[in-house]
Amino acid sequence: MNFWIPLITGLLGTLIGASASIITIYIQMKMQEKKEIIRLTCDLALEDYKLTSNLLKDTGKDFTLQPIASYVHFHSKLLAALSKGTLDESCIKTIFDKNQKVCHLIEKLDAERRNNYKQKVDSDKKDEQKQ
Repeated sequence: MNFWIPLITGLLGTLIGASASIITIYIQMKMQEKKEIIRLTCDLALEDYKLTSNLLKDTGKDFTLQPIASYVHFHSKLLAALSKGTLDESCIKTIFDKNQKVCHLIEKLDAERRNNYKQKVDSDKKDEQKQ
């Protein structure tokens, strides 16, 4: 009877060790997968941004590009839908509409930031003139 105790504890130790290794490998794999998706998203967004910029430059007219964050947002949603297998016409339209909202929000926040900065600069100039 006493020979079963070391055998069982040895077996349990092996199972626990193997389970921990498998869980660690799985977590590392998931983290690496997320990093790769982020890298791919950023690469796609940057290339799209560059292409759009070059196309607009070729027109010879003044233009304003959306912030790169809106390109990253669009491509991350696109890749997510692609990986889920739900990428179809209605999904693309939904992603595009949501991205437009994000773009408007970014523009609004950027305008507020610029306005706050301008007010600070103007206030600092007034303070300097008083001295």
